[in-house]
Amino acid sequence: MPGNLTERQELILIEIGKHVRDQGIAPTIREVMAAVGIDKSIADDPSVYPGEATMRRLYTVTTPNQPEQKLITRLWTQVKTGR
Repeated sequence: MPGNLTERQELILIEIGKHVRDQGIAPTIREVMAAVGIDKSIADDPSVYPGEATMRRLYTVTTPNQPEQKLITRLWTQVKTGR
């Protein structure tokens, strides 16, 4: 990363890149990252931008609805109290 970007700016650019990749325009973000001086090795790093096989396995964790949350709380209470 160039010295003129703060760590926060670098992280924001990386997050933007992740979201853009999800929309199938990763080559464009790589060009933008190159234009602002971000090292190409970061843009091509699979730990930053996972490959297609990994992306297909990923999923979003959703917030439990009220009945699910009650069950989770009840079960956790049983674990903690040993009952």
